[in-house]
Amino acid sequence: MVYKNRPDLVWWGTYSVPLNTVGRWSIGPSTFWIERMSNEWKIIYETGDNELDTFLDVSLPFTQSVETVPKAVITRFGVTDTDETIMLTPALADRPVVIHSETPFYVLPNQNISFYVSSPVWIIIKTGNPPVKIIDMPVFRPSDTWFGPSTMEGELCYASKSYGRLKLEDIQFRPHRAVTVVLLKNQTNQSILLKSLNLPVRTLSLYESEDGYLWTQPVTLEMKRDSDSADLEIKPRAPKEAKKPKIICEPREKIGGNILTQALYRLIK
Repeated sequence: MVYKNRPDLVWWGTYSVPLNTVGRWSIGPSTFWIERMSNEWKIIYETGDNELDTFLDVSLPFTQSVETVPKAVITRFGVTDTDETIMLTPALADRPVVIHSETPFYVLPNQNISFYVSSPVWIIIKTGNPPVKIIDMPVFRPSDTWFGPSTMEGELCYASKSYGRLKLEDIQFRPHRAVTVVLLKNQTNQSILLKSLNLPVRTLSLYESEDGYLWTQPVTLEMKRDSDSADLEIKPRAPKEAKKPKIICEPREKIGGNILTQALYRLIK
């Protein structure tokens, strides 16, 4: 099978890998080769520099040599016997993702603004019956960033080059990123400058839509009047913009209830 850079086709799912066969998954800026031997799985990983690459190509079997791939990272996994079935699943990042605004963006007093952001996904590879996880790694590893008011208070996050768009049609399809609908409610009497948004992706479910896009649950951020805190609400289902969505991955971290009240600096700055 070969998929060629089409948003209505996907790279995840269950694949049959015959013995002594290699498959290749080119997803955005990165390429994975997965090789099955009698007692070993070998994963070869190479990534490019363009985080926003849109390329998609899946080839199984892959008949060209992969022994001389430059800058490749090779990882081997030993088992008693390899199973022919392998499962690839996208997942959201294992830390919060900080979305930076391309230009200064103000939310005016007593206004509600919806916009769309995207964040990088990880790839989880499993095999066997019952399935055993081989690896859980980013398709493209984002850079680290610290989010908080000081070096003593805050948390380690990932930085994303995604910029908030006010129209869905301005979000370009990228096979290694998931789209989140964010509703900002400014209930204060002053404009709020949004330079960065701390997106809590560990607590979000991941969905696939019939056109190949990946979506998360929508997020609502309500900034309260006369308060240094904000309510963060996670909606219980996929956004209405997703076409016939199906859940594909549960949150990495379960939370009690759908509303969290946090200090405002933990969410925006």
